[in-house]
Order: sequence, then structure tokens, then C-alpha cells
Amino acid sequence: MKHGMINNLLWNYSHWFVERKNIDDYYERLSNGESIVIKDFSGKTKHIATSGSTTGQHKYVLVNKEQLELRMGAEKWTNSWTGWEVGDPWCHYWYPAITDNFYRRFRLKIAYNLDNGLFLSYFNLDDDIMQKHYEKLQKFQPKLLVGYSEAVNVFAEYILRTKKDPLNIPAAITSGGQLFPEWRTNIEEAFDGKVYNRYGCSEFGTIAHEDKSGKMKVLTKRGLSVKNDEEGKLLITDINNQATVFKDHFLGDYGKVDGDEITELKGKVKSGRSYLRIYQNKESHEPQVPGN
Repeated sequence: MKHGMINNLLWNYSHWFVERKNIDDYYERLSNGESIVIKDFSGKTKHIATSGSTTGQHKYVLVNKEQLELRMGAEKWTNSWTGWEVGDPWCHYWYPAITDNFYRRFRLKIAYNLDNGLFLSYFNLDDDIMQKHYEKLQKFQPKLLVGYSEAVNVFAEYILRTKKDPLNIPAAITSGGQLFPEWRTNIEEAFDGKVYNRYGCSEFGTIAHEDKSGKMKVLTKRGLSVKNDEEGKLLITDINNQATVFKDHFLGDYGKVDGDEITELKGKVKSGRSYLRIYQNKESHEPQVPGN
């Protein structure tokens, strides 16, 4: 995977802690079927907010630079499971932290531009914002959209409710919360594409990912393993992080594991106002969670 010198310098500046050449190397090795065990750690570490931060319980763990590079390479690798290829346009339907300052936002803009990406924030969605998102996506024509499951479903419902033409996005990856069957149906109809569910968190990045057959495959090749205990708790181990020992780490999710496949997965279900801050100024909104 070749990039120009200026392109690489700008990319490394925009990410500041990780190096693109290392991420590309991990991507290539995973794509070639290699199982990766990191043996040499630089000692460089970074504090990462845990998945509990979405509930307001801000906690941080320490991760190695090499683990972050590996997880970014693995994310690119699993993106390719959808048919997307490196260099294809893609959209990130995500949420920037409120504390992000101008400098960080500027660096992120550079990063997305260099990766042929479009960033759309789901913060405080309403029909006017979703109309702008729809128009931008029609113009940009991404091959892949990656976003929080609840937020992507809200956007899909808007497209269906207003009877707009499908967006013709071949693939969508949903993450950050449980994907209900009704939501998958909405997104596939609104985008005219296939939905792939991703199981991950801030501590590990992508833990498991749906393949084209619909199986949720654990990313064992990047040094992760998942098992369930007698209560059905999913326990995660990461052998490629030296700064914090992740052994049988419980995120709050339940399910069943058969070998390297998660056969049942139930994430944390929130009730009341959306914890994703999709409707920041709409106190009366109750997220439509199937079955509640």
C-alpha cells in the first residue's frame, strides 16, 4: 500500500500517536491470513476512554501504541469483508466528543480527507440535519458507511418516512450498540445495501465482525479471544496489550461463543433518553428499542 511522502506526513500529523506504515503492515499481514502476536513494545502508551463513557461513567485504561496500530489495521481489514477496498470512498456516521477543540477537529478533517472519507456527526439529529446528510451522501457516493447502530437506524427511518430514493450504499457496518432485526431491515431498505454488524469497544476496537455469510467472527488473528461463562457473560482477552492486562474482561454484554464465532449476542440495552445524544435538545424523545 503506497502513499506519497507528503500524504504520509500529513496523515501521521493528523493522528500524531500512531504511524500509518505500521497500520498498513498489520492490514496486509491480516489480509494474508497471518496470526499476529506483538513481541516488541516501544513503551509508548495512551489513555483511552472505556466503553462505560457512553453512560457517563468516565473511566480510562492504558493501551500500547502497537495495540492501537494493530486495531486500526484490523478495522481496515474487516471493512474489506464487505467488499470495500482501501481507497474507496466511505462515510463515518459518528459522534465527536463535546470536548473536541478546533485543533483536534482540524486534524480529524485532514485524516478523513486523506483516507477518502466523509465524516457526518449524528449529534442532535433532526429532519433538517438528516436532509443535509442525505444530500451529502448522494453527492459523495460512498461504498461503505460505518456508524452507531441506533443513529444509522434513525437516519434510515427518516429516509423511509419521507419516501426518498434509496442511497445506493453497498454496505453499512453498524456498531456501538445492539443491532435489532428491525433496524437491520430499515437500514438495508433505505441504503439498498447489506448491513454487517460489528462488536467492539473503546478498549479493544473491533472484537468480532459479521462476514458475508452472517457469522459473527471473533478476530482471533489479532490476538483476541472471547468466551462465555455459565451466566452467559462474554469475557474478552487481548494478548497484544502490555500496558493493561485484559484477561477475561467483562464489558457488560452477554451471549454464546462457539469456537471463533459469537452465535448469540445481547448488548447493553438502555431505556429512556438516548445515551448516544442523538437528540441532545429533545428531552421528550424516547428511543424506539424493539421489545421494550
